[in-house]
Amino acid sequence: MDELFKWLCVGFALSCTIHNLEEAIFLPEWARKHIPNLPFAPNNKIYSVLTSAISAFIWLVIWAALNIESSAIQNLLIAICLAMAINAIFPHLAISLI
Repeated sequence: MDELFKWLCVGFALSCTIHNLEEAIFLPEWARKHIPNLPFAPNNKIYSVLTSAISAFIWLVIWAALNIESSAIQNLLIAICLAMAINAIFPHLAISLI
């Protein structure tokens, strides 16, 4: 497998983990402050567990993509990358512009 692909995969997983950590720390308080009519109260512990689970899943897919030759795993990795790109563009950019 190409060495650059390996480094890109690890970099992607690391950036997802850092992004999820940042959201786990700051998003619940930000939501309480900026979105007054939420139908639920943001819970730091629940959000931390969910973002940790998402990060663990991404690392698992990266490990599988690097160690198992499977088009299904490669497609799953592409889907996760696309989901992260959509996540970066729509909610983050929209909220930044508002």
